Amino acid sequence: MLKKRVSQRVEAVLVAVGLCLCIGCARLPYTVETVHQDSRVSVILAQEIESVRYSHPIELSADELAAILRAFSIREQVSIPLRWFSEEKVPDRLFRENEIQELVPHLRVALSRAHADQLVAFKLYAPGTNPSVDRKVTSGWTAVRGPFLFLHIDFFHSLLPTHGTSVYEADRYATPPPLPNSYVLFFEPSRFWSNDAETGLRGVEYRDFLKALPSTGATGKPK
Repeated sequence: MLKKRVSQRVEAVLVAVGLCLCIGCARLPYTVETVHQDSRVSVILAQEIESVRYSHPIELSADELAAILRAFSIREQVSIPLRWFSEEKVPDRLFRENEIQELVPHLRVALSRAHADQLVAFKLYAPGTNPSVDRKVTSGWTAVRGPFLFLHIDFFHSLLPTHGTSVYEADRYATPPPLPNSYVLFFEPSRFWSNDAETGLRGVEYRDFLKALPSTGATGKPK
């Protein structure tokens, strides 16, 4: 029994170290400034590693940014043949209204501070099934380049441990850091959701979208 426990602990540590090495090889963006951090939302500026130049800093009003976020929906990406069934499922709204209200003020500030070689990463937190050990997390990053606003999601209402998500805590918790999930994003109207030929990323032609909003101001909500 003791040998089994030791073996499991060693295996967990090796997995965590392996993940750390893989992450290091991937050369992920790293934090350069924390714009806001509390129990509900975190927004940071992250240094981009790839040779991409964004159109930062940019100014968007709270209503404009909220209208853009309301137009997104999401569905988890699954492998064939499960994909045939998942495609019949209506995508979920990406952000709840209260999440938009909590996120937008800090996202605006971050986009106005970001440099051309930085992206804006965010996390939204909600209580999990056992708030002392887990919580629901929606996280990802956004950036603007030319006419496109990019949005990438790593986790969507995912139940993650409150502690033990760092590779350095593997010995204590025997829990390797969670890997991001794969999702399919949708944007409505879809005519504003297209590919950036240079980066290959899909993004929102956000200025055209904002101009095309009906007589709602820029809130995206009927008056």
